[in-house]
Amino acid sequence: MIHISTVSVSGAEIAGNVAARRETEKSFSETDLYIGQSLDNVYIRSKFFAECAVLDAALEGLPAKIIRVGNLTNRRSDGMFQPNYESNAFLNRIKAILELGAFPDYLMDLYAEFSPIDDTADAIVRIASHWPKKQTIFHVYNNRHLYFRDMLPMLQTLGHRVQIVSDEEFSKRLMSAADPIIRHALVNDLDKSGKWVLDSNIHVRCDTSVNLLERLGFSWQNIDLAYLKQFLDYFRRIGYIQ
Repeated sequence: MIHISTVSVSGAEIAGNVAARRETEKSFSETDLYIGQSLDNVYIRSKFFAECAVLDAALEGLPAKIIRVGNLTNRRSDGMFQPNYESNAFLNRIKAILELGAFPDYLMDLYAEFSPIDDTADAIVRIASHWPKKQTIFHVYNNRHLYFRDMLPMLQTLGHRVQIVSDEEFSKRLMSAADPIIRHALVNDLDKSGKWVLDSNIHVRCDTSVNLLERLGFSWQNIDLAYLKQFLDYFRRIGYIQ
């Protein structure tokens, strides 16, 4: 049995939830399950207890693996994305940034993770075919992150004018946005002072999985200008991004 889970069980994917932030930094690797992360989020809680059920069955003899995937994005081969794109939180954040035409300066050193779905599927099939006996949990997400300081110039090249602004200016633009979809996309990431928070002090690690995949002939590719263009072109074609 191979159970597809998510690295969100770490709690790192709900950084905007102030209650989820720990006082001290913590790592979350392929050997971790509960590190004191918040399980208040219904989605994360369901994934967490699903993993517990799989691990309990494995202890009783079921041959089982858990693969935690990351932020699944458009196919690298042709740019296609999931049908229910409007409910994708990551996409809606990107849409909001583009339509606001602004990005806060204090987040420039953070990154976005893009795990193209066909690359992710390739990695999963390699793990399934190899079936490593000594490892039960794998982190299959693109460890070649795209930092915002590199992404914004790419967006400029692709015709999107996104200004780097102060947190006050960003909050002002957000609160005055006419489109409620834009506000909704970011409101869950605001702290009590109204500041946009994307980082988390829970750091997900994937070293063991990356080393295994490299031995199996797979390595993640950089998210470059060509991929970002294909990503945006798809949503332009369907009318979701201008």
